[in-house]
Amino acid sequence: MLALWQLGVSTVYLGYPYFISQDKGNKFTSNIWSYRKLIEAIVYKLYEYGINVFLVVEYNTSRFCAFHDVLVERKPRGVINCPLGHKLHSDVNGALNIGNKEDCKRIKEAPFLSRNVKRSNSLKGE
Repeated sequence: MLALWQLGVSTVYLGYPYFISQDKGNKFTSNIWSYRKLIEAIVYKLYEYGINVFLVVEYNTSRFCAFHDVLVERKPRGVINCPLGHKLHSDVNGALNIGNKEDCKRIKEAPFLSRNVKRSNSLKGE
């Protein structure tokens, strides 16, 4: 949280896993986290640094390409294939789509994204 504060971040949009309580997992991926407690701890620390927090429901954020707003095919291992020719990890795609939701502001340049992915003009904030 200190790093965010030092970078001048004033607002964080935190994804909330919709219907997570219904996902009981299996013997390898049991749902051991209490998401409510985890989110409360994150929110508490962010407020300590004066950073505003908004919860955004994650439901369906990985179904559409964050760059082209088209339905994508999800492959095993969390990779999505955009019909317009690029691949992206579904968690990164979901995070970018959370940034595109409602009043969230889009990050113009993210160092972890490949520079050869063309952005659509239909995205908010561009």
